[in-house]
Amino acid sequence: MKNLYTIAEVRQVIQASANASNARAVFEYYKNLRAIIEEKNLKEANPQLYGQYYNLSVQLQFLALNFFDDWNEVTHLVQKHLSKALVLDGYDAWGAVKINLLAEPSLEVRSRMKDDLRAALLENVNQIIDNKKYNAIHLPLTIADWLKDYNSKAGIGAVDELAKHEYLASSEYAKKLDAEDKTVLKKVLNFYEHLKFASTTREGFEYDVPMEVNGKRFIFSGGQAVEITQKMQDMIRSIQIEGDKKTGVADWQQLLQKYPVGSLERRAIEEEIKKRR
Repeated sequence: MKNLYTIAEVRQVIQASANASNARAVFEYYKNLRAIIEEKNLKEANPQLYGQYYNLSVQLQFLALNFFDDWNEVTHLVQKHLSKALVLDGYDAWGAVKINLLAEPSLEVRSRMKDDLRAALLENVNQIIDNKKYNAIHLPLTIADWLKDYNSKAGIGAVDELAKHEYLASSEYAKKLDAEDKTVLKKVLNFYEHLKFASTTREGFEYDVPMEVNGKRFIFSGGQAVEITQKMQDMIRSIQIEGDKKTGVADWQQLLQKYPVGSLERRAIEEEIKKRR
């Protein structure tokens, strides 16, 4: 079917791709859309319509982040436009950035890349909270404001899940947020915490490493060892069997949607997709 690149179609592409591993297709779609916008000189001809397309094109860039090899461009997106990605259901900013980091062989360079992103977050003036929702109660509004408050309460070092949960549940400002805004803030904090660890450290090493200890299998990820139970092994094996019936990457991507982001099952499918590309 021929793409029409209407506003409605672009939104459908974004919605369908927010939690899927089809970055290549999204990148091609984004390039074509950008070419059409430039060809029609939409910025001059219809600034209001251009603004709608621009915001949607930014979301497409985040969804196709793995195909941007200029790290300065990635850092710019995070610093100037992260709020547009935070509202996408199922989008995992750290998961996307992690793949970009894995393309860099030097752990020292990866660490500097994380430093760049952390600095970009601390300078990000995207507003993620609408103060009007809270009857003019004074709250931090931007990503930079929230991180400043978070650092003052939780500290600038590594913050574990318990302390992060405590901040979200009981800190002066965060406890006043509704569920929707708290989810967005949690995404910011999760992303920020991942960027604190140098890639040369156990916690910051990006690869998931399989291990076997005393006959038990584990995945070492993010500084923690997660046991692969027999039930998980059977499930992953069933995925591989089901996947053998698939003929192309698109079929595997459809299978991917059955499993939540970060699950071992999803990781297994993502690895298979990489092999088949």
